Amino acid sequence: MARDVAGHPAHPDDGDTSGARRRRDLEARVYGGGSVDASDVAALRALLGAGAGSSEPGHPAPLDVAPAVQEPPPERPRPARSWFAGATVAVVLAALVGAGVATSLAVGDPAGEPLATRARVGSSLSPAVPVASSSAEAAAAAEALGAQYFAQPQSAVDRPTILFAGIDGSSTRRVLAQWGSADGEASVWVARGEDRSFCLVMVVQGTRAASSCTPRSEVAASGVRLVIGTPRGGSVSAVWDLRAGLLEMTPSPAGATVVSSGAGRPKP
Repeated sequence: MARDVAGHPAHPDDGDTSGARRRRDLEARVYGGGSVDASDVAALRALLGAGAGSSEPGHPAPLDVAPAVQEPPPERPRPARSWFAGATVAVVLAALVGAGVATSLAVGDPAGEPLATRARVGSSLSPAVPVASSSAEAAAAAEALGAQYFAQPQSAVDRPTILFAGIDGSSTRRVLAQWGSADGEASVWVARGEDRSFCLVMVVQGTRAASSCTPRSEVAASGVRLVIGTPRGGSVSAVWDLRAGLLEMTPSPAGATVVSSGAGRPKP
């Protein structure tokens, strides 16, 4: 082994300025604490072990260094708030739908604002009774759908001033709305026929009246429809949809207005 003048083992880079510089560069890259290239490790190993067979004191032989692997960030769970927000929207929407039905079917508020020209009134229930195929089943479905309209006891305002033959006078129930127009007012009642059919009765200005009935076996599918003329050439049409639980009335011409009947009592 080569030795220097003091008798110490000679370093393989002693006397080789370019080799010493390369060694220092490699050591800086390997031991500097940054990302380590495997080729730098191999080159430094070869350089340190070429002549001495061991590393310089204070600089241990470089270990095998695997390329740094960056671990993926932990998966962030989806916030539960977004799910609840969707549910909240769904719940609010359902509540608004129910409130809309309840408002359109309100029993009447004496201080209420006039309704739209085209409005719906009827029961707050929305029975989901399917239309049956046989006449007997259809009649039973109609009874279930229409029972809600006749559940309350009959009062004085539930009796129309004009009643047609074939209408069961004890069954009439005033619908809690009243249509006012330039040529008269129209009031409407639901009723049962003496043959247990479902009927509508309308009276205009207390002097003009009309009625229409639909058999029990057909009413769940087709409802009850009635149109009555007003003294000055207008009209009021009514459609009683038992399946939807609604009675829809439409005055004509479009300029007619709909006013609250004050909890079902006639206007003074």
